[in-house]
Amino acid sequence: TALDLPFGASSSLTESFGRVTLTFTRASNQTYFDSAGTLQPAGTNLAAFDYDPSTLAARGLSLWESRTNVCLWNRDLTNAAWVKVSVTAALDQIGIDGAANSASSITATAGNGTCLQAITLASSARYQTAYVKRITGSGTINMTTDNGATWTAITVTGAWTRVEIPTQTLANPTAGFQIVTSGDAIAVDYVQNENGIFGTPVILVTTVAANRHYTRRRSPHRADLQHYGFVVVQ
Repeated sequence: TALDLPFGASSSLTESFGRVTLTFTRASNQTYFDSAGTLQPAGTNLAAFDYDPSTLAARGLSLWESRTNVCLWNRDLTNAAWVKVSVTAALDQIGIDGAANSASSITATAGNGTCLQAITLASSARYQTAYVKRITGSGTINMTTDNGATWTAITVTGAWTRVEIPTQTLANPTAGFQIVTSGDAIAVDYVQNENGIFGTPVILVTTVAANRHYTRRRSPHRADLQHYGFVVVQ
């Protein structure tokens, strides 16, 4: 895909001031938030112009490096890949993409209930995120990358919020959640355990780990893109 972007003074688009041409290829979808704050897929080789899902402020052209999400069935926590102990799961929530029954709810039937997924993987730096919101209760909600050797308390509100665990370098991560108080329930969408030291746009996964493949072929310098108001994370 080639984006031919002329820029003029006072933000008007004229060819007299200058031009930025960006050519790239991405052999997969990339997710982004549209102007209504709803998650959307940008198809293969299509540009993603991103908005803040809370403020709806434009964030500009979004280009991200290649990543792999290894959490299977990362929207459907009813799947057997997710092992539930003192937790029940249902695929009954409106997801961050606005689709009915596309995200999951998990409810603790006893204190410290867990919903975990074990992943076979060589040692690497892992960054874990998920979209979470509270359904009922007010107790502590924890998230783990290392099968509960470390529990990280996450902030859960009545709105979808992307929560995260600081980077851990480990082999065979076990990702998931702990609900401390019996009867509490949360909604979960797009759990992501990816290679790297920061989070990137969510990647849908079902039966096998999924990739976002992006290759920059020709572009101006990062500073030039930032000068023109683009958001470039690489």
